[in-house]
Amino acid sequence: MPKIEVTKCGGNADVAIRKLKRLCDRLGILKRIRALEHHVKATTKRRRMKDAARKRVLKRQSQLEATILGRRRRQRYR
Repeated sequence: MPKIEVTKCGGNADVAIRKLKRLCDRLGILKRIRALEHHVKATTKRRRMKDAARKRVLKRQSQLEATILGRRRRQRYR
């Protein structure tokens, strides 16, 4: 569990709370808590993972195509 000492923040509780929130965001604690709030069936998890993987692949492909087309256009107009 992350800890922040208020004395190191100049005794200011608001600053300490902001630092604690930032630390929790960096560690991904809120994401983990939200993920554990409700049970997700294994098949649903697998489907979500597959969908995310498919989306990543399509994104990479479109980026590659855009860079290739962009280079070709530049070469044609030189």
